[in-house]
Amino acid sequence: MRAAMVLWGVLACGLLWTQPSEPTELRVRVQNAAGQPLTNAKVGALAVDFRRLQLLPATEPLMQPVDAQGAARLKWHPAHQATVQEILAGERGGAVVLLVSAPDHVPLCRALTYPIAAEQTVALRTGQTVQLRLKPALSPPDDFGTRLPFQKPLAWEEVFYTPFGSDLFVAPLESLADREGLDIPSLQVLNALTRLYLFPGFGIERVSATEYRLTLPPQMDGTAWLWVNRPDWLVGYATEIRPDEVASGAVERMLPAPALLEVRINLQGANLEGQNGSLMLYRQAGGMYVACARVPLESPKQEMVFRDLAPGEGWTAMAMAMPREYSERGGLRRSASAPALVSGELRAVAIRPTAPAGTAPKGNRTVTVRLLQADGTPLSNARVQVFVYDEQGGVYMPVAQGVLDANGAITLRDLVENPPDKPARECVQYYLQRDTGSYSEPFRFILRQGDGIREVVFRPPLGAGDRVPDFELQETATGKLRRLSEFRGKWVLLDFWATWCEPCHKAMDKLRAFLSKHGATLGERAQIIAISLDEERAPAQQMVQARGWDALALHLWAGADAFDSRIARAFGIRGIPSYVLISPDGKVAHNEALASTAPEEMFELLLLLAGEETQ
Repeated sequence: MRAAMVLWGVLACGLLWTQPSEPTELRVRVQNAAGQPLTNAKVGALAVDFRRLQLLPATEPLMQPVDAQGAARLKWHPAHQATVQEILAGERGGAVVLLVSAPDHVPLCRALTYPIAAEQTVALRTGQTVQLRLKPALSPPDDFGTRLPFQKPLAWEEVFYTPFGSDLFVAPLESLADREGLDIPSLQVLNALTRLYLFPGFGIERVSATEYRLTLPPQMDGTAWLWVNRPDWLVGYATEIRPDEVASGAVERMLPAPALLEVRINLQGANLEGQNGSLMLYRQAGGMYVACARVPLESPKQEMVFRDLAPGEGWTAMAMAMPREYSERGGLRRSASAPALVSGELRAVAIRPTAPAGTAPKGNRTVTVRLLQADGTPLSNARVQVFVYDEQGGVYMPVAQGVLDANGAITLRDLVENPPDKPARECVQYYLQRDTGSYSEPFRFILRQGDGIREVVFRPPLGAGDRVPDFELQETATGKLRRLSEFRGKWVLLDFWATWCEPCHKAMDKLRAFLSKHGATLGERAQIIAISLDEERAPAQQMVQARGWDALALHLWAGADAFDSRIARAFGIRGIPSYVLISPDGKVAHNEALASTAPEEMFELLLLLAGEETQ
C-alpha cells in the first residue's frame, strides 16, 4: 500500500510532456575515470512510459556490446521502438534509463528525460572484483545464469508482485551501483517502476553456470545479498555477502536441495468477479521482500505444491485478486506465513478468508472532507469517490461518491472509528480520490476514537515559505507531549525516520559524524528533532537507546498513524529518511520531500544558515 501511495503521489505532481521535436537516436560512449575507452563494456536501456505507467525493455538484446572505441549505437526493441522514440523526442512523458556495465568497474544506471542529448558519455569508476562460486546440491540447468530480466512490458501494479526474471541477482542496487538522475522528485515514479538489481550482464559476469565475477564499489556502503531464483530448480535462496568476503575477493556458497510447500487456498465466499487472481510466494531476507514465484489462481478453492523452494524461514504465501482494469477499484489480498522449510521435506500453509467481502464496515462517525488547491482556495465542483480499505481483510470497497460543493467539501456518514493506539496497518482506512478519468492522488485518512475530528482538510504539502502549524508530538523516551512552537527562534531540522528503514540508520551515522565536527558551531541556534514514523513508540525508543542516538537529537514520535499522522501528511512525507528545515520565524525553509536532497546536503544547509548566525 505504501509503495502504491508513493506512486500515486508522484503522478499527482504532474508529469508533463513537451511539444514534439525531431526523433532522436542514442549513442553511448563508455570510458574509465581517466577518459580511456572501455572496449569490453555493455550498454542497455529501459523505457519508463509515464502515460501508460509501464516499464519497457527499450533495447534488444537488453545489454549490447560497445565497439573498439568504447561506443554503442543502441538498437531499439522492435516492439517498443515507437514508444522509445516518442520519449526521446519529447512527444510522450517518460524516461530512458541507461544500464552501463564493464568488467572490474562499478555499474551505472542513468535516467534521461527530455530534452535528451543524442550523445551520452558515461565514465565508470574502478570497483573491486569478487569471485563467486556456487556449489549446488543438485546440478544446475546448463543455461543457468543466462536468463535476463525485463523481457516484456511490466505495468506498475505488477512491479511489486512479479519475480525479477534473472536466475540470480545481487541487491540492493542503491549501495552496489552508481545512480544518476534517479533522485529528481518529479521522477520518483522511476523508483517505483524500475526495480533494479545487479544481474548477469550488469555488474555480474557469467563464467559458467556455477562461477561468476561480481564488481562492487571499492568502499561498499552496507552489505550485499545474493539471490538465486530459478524456477524448477531452486527458488528464493538468499544469502548475505559479508564485507570480509568482499575484501578477500572470493565468495563460496553451498546451495541446498529444495524444500516442498503445499499451499491450501480457500477463498470461497469472496467476491472475485472481474478480478485477476494469482498466488504469490515471497521471501523476506536482508530487510527486503522479494517476489519469488507467481502462478494464476484457477478457482477460489484449490491446492498446489511447490517443489523448488529454498529451505529456511521468511516465506509467505499471498493470494491476490486485482481489477482487470487499472482505473477500477477493488481487489483482495490474503496471506499466511509458512513454517520454516526443510530440504526434501513437505510443509503446508493455509490461506483462508479473514473477513466478509463485499460490504464496507459501518460506524457512527460523520465527517466533512474538504479539498483545497495550492493557493488555499476550495477545489469546488470536482467529482470524487471514497473507498475504504481494510488491511486485515485486504479489500477495497466503495463508500460514497459525489461532487464537492462550493467550499470543496463532501460529507461522509457511518464511518468507523479505530481504537486510539491500534497500528495504522490494522485500521480501517479511508481513501478519497478525484474522479478525473485517470489517476489522481488519493487522500488517505484514519479516524480514531476520541480524536474529536469532524472535518478533514487536504491540501498540497507545506513548501518553502509556508508557516508551520504547531504540531504536538510525544517524546519517544517518556511519552511527554512536546510542541514545535517550543523551538521558535531556532533553526529546526526535522528528521523523519523509522526503525525498519536501513537508509535511516545510515543517515543517523552521518548525522553523528556531522555533529562531532560542527556541533559546536551550531550552538544553541539549531535544534535537530528526529521524528519516528514507527507505528509503536517502544521499538523506536529501544533503537535510539541501543545505538546512542539520544545524544544526536530530540527524539519524538508521530503517533500510531505513522505516515498518516498530521505532521507526515502536512509535509507530504512518503519516503524516508526525509528532512524539513524550519526557519526561526516558524516557516518552511526547505522541504526535502518536495525537492530531493541528500542527508549531507541538508546538514550542510543547516550549518550554512544556522552557523552564520552564531558567528
